[in-house]
Amino acid sequence: TASDSWGLVVNEAMACCRAVIVARQAGCACDLVRSGNFIFDSEDPAGLQDIFRQLNREDLKKAGTDNRLFISNWNYDSVIRAVESRL
Repeated sequence: TASDSWGLVVNEAMACCRAVIVARQAGCACDLVRSGNFIFDSEDPAGLQDIFRQLNREDLKKAGTDNRLFISNWNYDSVIRAVESRL
């Protein structure tokens, strides 16, 4: 994406045990992308190519499993508890 206020597809991919490659321009990049996943600049195709060269099946599988656990905490109940704790 060249610009996206969040990038909900990233949440969905993570919930499906997938590693993610996210454009820096997506709003979720700094909040969701963890170790084993990648951020690239949408204006730098060579950077994206470099990421693809680094990929290997075992690392992607581990990142996907880690993502599922991480994103499972991003839900309405967690948001409600966070808001209530600050009131």
